[in-house]
Amino acid sequence: MNETSWINILLATLAVIVPIIVLLISQRKKKLTCIFHPFFSLVDVRNEVKDKIKIYYNDEIIENLSMRKVNIKNSGNLSIRKEDIIKPLEFVFDRQTKIMDFSITDLKEEEIEIELKHNADKNSIQCSFDLLNKDDEFTLEFVYFGGTKKVPKIVSRIDGIKRVFVEDYTINEAKERRLHLIGNLYIILGLAMGISSIFAVILFSNSMYFALAFVGFFTFILGLFAKKPPRKLLKNY
Repeated sequence: MNETSWINILLATLAVIVPIIVLLISQRKKKLTCIFHPFFSLVDVRNEVKDKIKIYYNDEIIENLSMRKVNIKNSGNLSIRKEDIIKPLEFVFDRQTKIMDFSITDLKEEEIEIELKHNADKNSIQCSFDLLNKDDEFTLEFVYFGGTKKVPKIVSRIDGIKRVFVEDYTINEAKERRLHLIGNLYIILGLAMGISSIFAVILFSNSMYFALAFVGFFTFILGLFAKKPPRKLLKNY
């Protein structure tokens, strides 16, 4: 196969790949993300002293009291409107958890109207809002005792959103740093392979080196993926 044939194959391949990448990047979509902050213990009475110390919260004796914050963010590129919400966002806690308090904090866009409701039967907090534009976000704060450190179950039904994305910042940060380092190495390696293949084609006039450019491209993509992998992958890494 001569050099012209290799160039034609390369151009044909790029003609297919580039439009697909552009389409994926520019695709308009709705996306809602819940970002959970690390679990934080406000009160934790040790067994050795719990008979000697009595701590009250709203006239109720408690042995442990915890707080959890969650950011609700429109991470897509389309607005989420009130009429899109068929079933409001709902955070369902396990039965061992007793919700003591809940509130809205860090509301950057003051005009957003947010309503919170406590459903005692389901042991859940329901959250509804009128409008979230692109990159709009607000923070909810839950105070409770008992239960586990797991994030609550999220139930919702919003037109145009198949599922609510969850990011849990309690994931081991050392694992995330390790993947971040691997991602940087892959990105550097991919760029080095791509640049060296271009110089090789120019210096040696051999289109076979374009194959090295493709390998470099995929190595670069793997690096980007490793730097920001799905949270489920981080949990099992």
